[in-house]
Amino acid sequence: MMRVLLLSLVLGLSFTANFAKANPNSNPWMRTCRIDQGIFYGLTTQASQDGYLWMCFFNDSPIGAEEFFLFKTNQGESMAIEAYRNHSLPAGYNCESIGAETVPARNDSGKIYNICRFADASLMDVKVLQAGPGAPQNKKLDLALSATY
Repeated sequence: MMRVLLLSLVLGLSFTANFAKANPNSNPWMRTCRIDQGIFYGLTTQASQDGYLWMCFFNDSPIGAEEFFLFKTNQGESMAIEAYRNHSLPAGYNCESIGAETVPARNDSGKIYNICRFADASLMDVKVLQAGPGAPQNKKLDLALSATY
């Protein structure tokens, strides 16, 4: 009987923790991403403590969900957003050429993204940085970054 009670308690706590991650009303990164018509998504990687890079996708233009949240709520502009706005990464160059680290990550379908992780831990896809602001594929991202709350 005690085992059943303990198992029920553990499962209940586990469900509650997972619900909090998935519930858009309790996760500010997810909520902020969705307000701006983005899709909150965890890319799998071995280069993260929890095995995920939490991203906000605007079409196929991912930006780190945390830095997007911080930007939108006027808590600062990350190195990733600054590099994007300054179009610091010309085509053909990699993350290391602007002082960032390349972190390979995958979506559930197996598509590989090369994510630039900057010294402040902010994240952005290398192709997004290479294309820069004003590129057709970054139109939704540009719109999302055009205003804060």
